Amino acid sequence: MKKQYEDTDLDISLKKLNADLLLKTKQKQELKKRIISDIEKLESQERNKNPILPTRIRKVSLIRKLAYSGIALIILLGLFISSAFVSPAMAKVASKIPYLGQIFENKNNIVLLISEELRAKGYKKTGVGVSFPKKEI
Repeated sequence: MKKQYEDTDLDISLKKLNADLLLKTKQKQELKKRIISDIEKLESQERNKNPILPTRIRKVSLIRKLAYSGIALIILLGLFISSAFVSPAMAKVASKIPYLGQIFENKNNIVLLISEELRAKGYKKTGVGVSFPKKEI
């Protein structure tokens, strides 16, 4: 037959420690559940609070995209027109566009026009020249 030992102070303290550990794990689980439920409540309140916010963000982003696209289009058009004033080749290309053709009329060679006009008025000419950098004729 086995001899039963009486509970000693060590056994009592071990039982108490075990009970405390079980209590702490239960408390941790309850605390975790409360935190999760609080987070879910806050998220649902936030969703219910601003139902218009996502559509407002979409509208703002659409307006912003249209504004940026318009600004980019204006800048590109300005660069194209300004390059047509600087470069004769670009002016020739721009003159073929219907409404821009009125600004950049592609006339005949100016040297030929001047020489014909001088010949018609009876001037003797040795040569006609055009200097573009100084814009002198």
